[in-house]
Amino acid sequence: MKSYIKLLCALFIVNMYAQTSVVDNLNRPIDLSLSETGEIYLCEYGNTVDRGEISKLIFNEDGTVDKHVFISDIVYPRAICVVGDYLYYPLYAKLYRINITEQNPVPELISDSWNTRDILFHDGILYLGEEGRLSKIDLTQENLVLEHILEDLNFSILSLAIKDEYLYFNQENNIWRIDINEENPEPFEIISDMEKSPYAMIFINNQLLTATSHTFPESSTFITYGKITQYDMNFENTPSSTFFYEEDYDTVCFLVKDEELYMTRSKINSVQEVFKITLENLDIQKNNTLIKGVYPNPSIDKIFISGIEKDFTYKIFDINGHLLLKGKNTNQEEINIDSLKSGIYSIMIKSGNSTLFKKILKK
Repeated sequence: MKSYIKLLCALFIVNMYAQTSVVDNLNRPIDLSLSETGEIYLCEYGNTVDRGEISKLIFNEDGTVDKHVFISDIVYPRAICVVGDYLYYPLYAKLYRINITEQNPVPELISDSWNTRDILFHDGILYLGEEGRLSKIDLTQENLVLEHILEDLNFSILSLAIKDEYLYFNQENNIWRIDINEENPEPFEIISDMEKSPYAMIFINNQLLTATSHTFPESSTFITYGKITQYDMNFENTPSSTFFYEEDYDTVCFLVKDEELYMTRSKINSVQEVFKITLENLDIQKNNTLIKGVYPNPSIDKIFISGIEKDFTYKIFDINGHLLLKGKNTNQEEINIDSLKSGIYSIMIKSGNSTLFKKILKK
């Protein structure tokens, strides 16, 4: 089946970062995948049981985006992964693939699986995050066989990420990793006691981004936000977490292409879209070896930045991502936070090519 839907791109500003809407009016977008040739594929979960859809995004010179639909009216697809000429996708207890070079591809059953929530390809291997299991399929083999890496896990795996020889996966509110080169790998816990289970993970440089939800109490009601957190994996065993984006929507997947971070945003009966943010705008930490820290923390009225030998800029945000203070300081000059109310804030400090994110507590 082939259809085209004309969709317009729109530019808007929300919270701290300039975001560009790529495709909107979708039906619960849940995953994205990038082909070797740079094409972006989209998976829509659907608002009803048989309205799932898998398509390719076609970017036109006039700024519009066409959606080429490969498969529609399928039951709650949760993930996609493009490898060569094939797109792999799970449907509850089965794993399928289609040939994306064909105009009307016929789904091919590859293997049984169990409630797979995420799939990831690396170095010839397709990894599957299942309900209570972590599995893999060696795509270099003629006969594709599902092998279990870890079984009898306590929770479903919602997200996967890979960095060097390590495969990262979640178990409820914690993130674990295994060495993919080991025959019988032992899982090792890396991040614990996250507020919520991560829907998505991705590495950018040595920074791990996670997408979770976050609930703020307000009077007798609770407001839920999508939340993206950055973990600095330069620190062994104790990665530092940093909030830098938050909004009243769920973000459930990441994709990086041409120095831009693509994400899906979903809110029932409201915005359903793919949007992107330029990585440079995110100020993702690449090198903070020159910046040592913030002190005193907690503080009553002022803070200092240690380890900086030249001028720096700073921005301070509240827990909702609103910019409250910004400025440019010289070496050893204080930052006055006396105007802030008591509470938790995030500060971003930039000096040359170094960037530091830090939580600060105002007494």
